[in-house]
Amino acid sequence: MAGGYPLAAVCGRAEIMSAFDSKNEGSDAYVNQMGTLNGAPVACAAGLATLEVLRQDDVYNRIKSKGSRLRRELKTILDNEEIPAQICGDDMIFDVYFSDKPITTYRSTMSSDKVMMHKFNAMLLEEGVLKGWPQKIYPSLAHSDSDITDTIRAFERAVQRLKT
Repeated sequence: MAGGYPLAAVCGRAEIMSAFDSKNEGSDAYVNQMGTLNGAPVACAAGLATLEVLRQDDVYNRIKSKGSRLRRELKTILDNEEIPAQICGDDMIFDVYFSDKPITTYRSTMSSDKVMMHKFNAMLLEEGVLKGWPQKIYPSLAHSDSDITDTIRAFERAVQRLKT
């Protein structure tokens, strides 16, 4: 929401949000809403800049394309090495679960091999790709085609090392 900066937002229908309108201060209809991250100037500026970028043509398709490539290549690498895994999520945010069973709910993620996940994440970090437990993979506009290719190569090296 704020391009990597911490920022909080409260959203809702107009009749609900009117409770926070300072014009109602002093009345029973007013609720004072405060928070550490509300209105932080740098985060607000970053949020506005992020929204400006996200409003540009084809932005979401570009992010999805990067994620689709990462997901597809990771699945191929895992399949080629015969490591049972499920790639779950959307092209814009996804994760890998080491399991031969379908992952359909949060509860089913608990049956995946967490030791394997920890090893995979640690190996990726050694390869220069930050993906900690329980973090997912978040492709972004900041990732160049070269970054995506480098990440796929890191996937390959990490998966090959998982087999040893």
